[in-house]
Amino acid sequence: MRWRTVGILAVVAAVSLALAAWAWMSARAPLKVEGVGELLLPSLRRHLEEAARIEIRRGDEMLVVRRARDAWVAGEADFPVHPAQVKSVLLTLAEMKKARPATARAEKYRFIFVDEPNPQSLATRVVVKDKRGRVLADVILGREAPDWLGGGREAQFARVHEEKRAWLVEGRVRAPVRVEGWADNQLVRLPEDSVAEVVIRHGDGEVLRLKPNPEPKKAGDVVGLPLVLEDMPPGAKPNVANIRALFYSLTDLSFNDVRKARPDLKPLAEVRVRTKGGLALVWQVVRDKAGYWLRGTLERAGKDKRLAEKLSKLLPGREFGVYDSVGKVFSSRLEDLIEAEAVDLGGAASSAGSRAGKGGGAGVEGKTGARK
Repeated sequence: MRWRTVGILAVVAAVSLALAAWAWMSARAPLKVEGVGELLLPSLRRHLEEAARIEIRRGDEMLVVRRARDAWVAGEADFPVHPAQVKSVLLTLAEMKKARPATARAEKYRFIFVDEPNPQSLATRVVVKDKRGRVLADVILGREAPDWLGGGREAQFARVHEEKRAWLVEGRVRAPVRVEGWADNQLVRLPEDSVAEVVIRHGDGEVLRLKPNPEPKKAGDVVGLPLVLEDMPPGAKPNVANIRALFYSLTDLSFNDVRKARPDLKPLAEVRVRTKGGLALVWQVVRDKAGYWLRGTLERAGKDKRLAEKLSKLLPGREFGVYDSVGKVFSSRLEDLIEAEAVDLGGAASSAGSRAGKGGGAGVEGKTGARK
């Protein structure tokens, strides 16, 4: 009888141990959810080569990147963009995999940025279409999730538009809503010793001429004066910071937006840059509620054929948005380029006006417009 009891107890203990082991393993086993590991956008993967148009919406902004013959262009000005950037966005979209389910509750979408794009949202909606307008992908890209998947894998939250379930996906797509995020936004880069002359003209007759500083730069001088103002008023001192800002903006000029030129906007000022190699470039400065814009005209190519070829393709019919600091130095007045307390500007203004007869200035707004 005693051995029988012992046997029964042994069996019960073995069963209990087995059940405990099963429970332990089940609690630590990965949760199996339908869809995990699958592509988020399988249709795009199948029709990737047919992609011809990408629409990006964020906040109240929208950008269209489209295929134009053998090239890709972006925005209303059809600015050429990097094919590699387009390829990267499309491939990453097509390869995104569902890693973990996120929320399916609409009121929670905003916390991971997968709500419908609106001025208060940080979500980005990307729609990919073929040349006939058929939708290949429609997805809302949300908050990035670095290190969530471990192993250095990139991840972010995403939701297929009109589906309830949002996912943490493996892969991260950056689809900028500005042209500069898709293209080379550097317009001009000139060697610092190549500038021969800079002329700023205003519609009221003020003409400012600057030439390279003839004084050699001293050893260790990191705030040297690259340009000097001709006909410097008696007793005046140059505003080193503003002249340097003007010089480096002219020789290393980038944009942050681009659009079709608006002829209804009158120029605040006109800036002509001439290099020692013979290149002559004219910038007109305009301004509206969106900020400062530059219109460029290549007058002469000179010896820099590569830059001239680039500018001849990019400049016509377009305006380039620049930071306010650049727009302001491009439309500089005399008082901006000298230390004002050191000079009587009345006489200086008369001198500047007397030089207006040397050319230009027509169609350029006067002093009031330039100082807005």
